[in-house]
Amino acid sequence: MPSLPVPRFPPVLSVEASLVRRFQLLVLGLAAPHVDVTAALAHHGYVQIAPINVCGRMHDLIPRPRVADYREGDLWRHTHGGAAPLPAAITFNGPTDVWD
Repeated sequence: MPSLPVPRFPPVLSVEASLVRRFQLLVLGLAAPHVDVTAALAHHGYVQIAPINVCGRMHDLIPRPRVADYREGDLWRHTHGGAAPLPAAITFNGPTDVWD
């Protein structure tokens, strides 16, 4: 049986922690707020829209620190025009809800 070739990997890079932190903040869109929802979507590609509102809808929690002057519902208004957001689909009143 022929032996498999040994893979060759590029040399390991040494990178300063501060440079890695700056890179992560830039990639995550947290280094500076985007100017609007369009810019945030262009940078991230998408934000999953979830109808459940426990402490805020996830699709509002994601752009809030990343978009300058973001208000709850801006992503919905951007993607669906002026239509009102969906009401919360589920109300959770504690673990007893599940078993009763």
